[in-house]
Amino acid sequence: MAICTIQVTNICPKATVRQMKELFSYLGDIDELRLFPEDENKPEIPSKVCFVTYKERESVETALHLSNTVFIDRALVVAQSRFEIIPEEPVAMSLAAPAVAVAFIDKSLLIGSGVNSGPLLPTPQTSLLGTPQMVFIEFINSDL
Repeated sequence: MAICTIQVTNICPKATVRQMKELFSYLGDIDELRLFPEDENKPEIPSKVCFVTYKERESVETALHLSNTVFIDRALVVAQSRFEIIPEEPVAMSLAAPAVAVAFIDKSLLIGSGVNSGPLLPTPQTSLLGTPQMVFIEFINSDL
């Protein structure tokens, strides 16, 4: 059975459950939605995380297209959840930490394989070709 849950990160701390339901219910019937932290009286947090479980797989595929949609004052990061059920708050909040989303990356681009083996991606350097509209990103290995 396919996982029908999405994980939404980089959510403004002022966002409410009602707002999240309103946004994601347009994409399909929601089975369950949880916004973390659930306690609105918690001290100020940098961002919230939300899990939405849809009744149909097609809704998940559509919801993934909302990634980078600006909601309140942040660009949402929407990804398919790796969890079959919505995790509890401590696990969910560990996913709210700032991160850079890279989708469908080729594993051959990864550098290092162990914990202290260096960065996962080389530092990108950009170079212009012709006009500013023609920018290529060239990945250079600094060890060469």
